[in-house]
Amino acid sequence: MLSILAVILLFTTMVAIHEGGHLIMAKRAGVFCYEFSIGMGPKVISFTIGETLYSLRLFPIGGYVKMAGVEEKLRLEGRVVSIRFQNQKIIELYEKNTSDASSSFLVESIDHSQALIHLKKVSDQTKCAVHYGEDACIIANDGQRIPILPYQRMYQSKKPHKRIAILLAGPLANIILAVFITLGITAYSGVPNNEPIIGSLLTENNHALESSDKILSLNGQAVESWNDLIKKWSDSPTTPVMEILRDDENKKVLVSADLYRFVQPEVTHNPLRIIAVSLERTYHQSTILVNGLKQLFIGELSLHNVSGPAGVMKLSYDVASQSDIITFFMWVSIMNLNVAIFNLLPLPALDGGRIFLILVEWLRGRPIASKKEIWVHFIGFVFMITLTILATWNDIIKFISS
Repeated sequence: MLSILAVILLFTTMVAIHEGGHLIMAKRAGVFCYEFSIGMGPKVISFTIGETLYSLRLFPIGGYVKMAGVEEKLRLEGRVVSIRFQNQKIIELYEKNTSDASSSFLVESIDHSQALIHLKKVSDQTKCAVHYGEDACIIANDGQRIPILPYQRMYQSKKPHKRIAILLAGPLANIILAVFITLGITAYSGVPNNEPIIGSLLTENNHALESSDKILSLNGQAVESWNDLIKKWSDSPTTPVMEILRDDENKKVLVSADLYRFVQPEVTHNPLRIIAVSLERTYHQSTILVNGLKQLFIGELSLHNVSGPAGVMKLSYDVASQSDIITFFMWVSIMNLNVAIFNLLPLPALDGGRIFLILVEWLRGRPIASKKEIWVHFIGFVFMITLTILATWNDIIKFISS
């Protein structure tokens, strides 16, 4: 049970951090955020803070931040509506069917600077402009209340660099979490010192070496570092003779040829060294993940090796149930890096794909036509669904064969 809870917590935290990055940066840019959701499916818990609805949904996979101006369905222009007034101002517009033309109006445009909605009556094509109230909203057919917002609160109103910052914030939040987890693990376990000094021995069958012994030479060859010591020791064809420094006194000792498997170096808890090693380990793990994706795309790695959500959850469960807490947190760090790197791929429907389109817009000096952009994201969505189905099929085959 604890392992299952650990996996749920892993995925929930990973999504919350990613979407939280988007949310914070969007709010800093002044974008109106309708909803911040963790998970998919039916709502389990929801509450409103300020102008944003926060919800936890049933299935702990995925999440989203619904921002004004991102989805085409949130646009008011072009909708046919009926109107409710209060104090001679529009307070609610109800989306409706055009068959009832007598009380239907087509929304032509909105002038947010004057708080005016320009309307055209469906029945006789007469036009008018009416002020809307401060809390005016449109009630969509599905019951969704959509505030009528100034253009400045829309995602699309922001300059390219601000939209890129909003999109980058999600993956960056996952990377930051991965770095902090690695930092915590490194601070707890310490950083191995490369000096040839014995830190600890993992066997009691030794009477020659002690902790804090400094190895000066092995079989007459000077030892420069811990890595140099292990290499010379493992390559030694005979029982090694070591010259050591113990309590300020030089000694020669005879040691077992395979004892190098059971010795560990001294560790340091120097803060600067811990930070440097943590960043180095995070970078190293990132390069492994990037190389894996590269091999997948150029065909060096078969798609049969790709795991879907079920496979990743199963692997996470195995790590949680069979490993210690340090190993599990290392896995959490790797998973966050995985999410960040995958989302930065320049594929439609991913953060990286959206960033790529914004860069194209920036270079062209004008936005891409919305219909073209919708089609690009639709193709990307179909690709992602196809990849997920293929990966899930791989998971099923693996489960059956095991």
